[in-house]
Amino acid sequence: MTDNTTQNAENAPHAPEEPQLEQETAEGQSEPQEPRGNREAAKYRKQLRDVEAERDALHEQVASARTALVDTALAGDIPITVEYKNGATATGSARLKNPEDLFNLGGISRDDLFDAAGNFQPAKLSEAVGQLKRDRPELFKPFGPIIPNEGKTPGNVRTDGWQSAFSPKR
Repeated sequence: MTDNTTQNAENAPHAPEEPQLEQETAEGQSEPQEPRGNREAAKYRKQLRDVEAERDALHEQVASARTALVDTALAGDIPITVEYKNGATATGSARLKNPEDLFNLGGISRDDLFDAAGNFQPAKLSEAVGQLKRDRPELFKPFGPIIPNEGKTPGNVRTDGWQSAFSPKR
């Protein structure tokens, strides 16, 4: 039985191999030609990669524009309303010493300052800065004019008494 099985396996028709398409070149050499479906699929894969690269580049441009918009807004004075824990309310403007403190210490990200459509929301920025001003006022630049040495007693003050006022000049 084994001999018959071996003979039948040798005489059985094998599945035909797919013929490899060849194309004649100018020199008379033949080279394999891809089937039409593979060429078309490769073309679409290349288009897809190009579109994905363009999409990624546009995404980076939008992200950098959003970052620049927020940084520009933080560079100036930001109108705020601060509600303190004792119930007092103060309205004014504030400027952070380091604008990155809003994101590092304020518990907010740049994306939180935009709505679902991607529009910048200055009210959200004012609210976040006001909250940070209430909680961490040392992070902000002092408001108003600063007069150096105000309130300090000068070191070398000439203290002439009444006697020097009525005595002849020397």
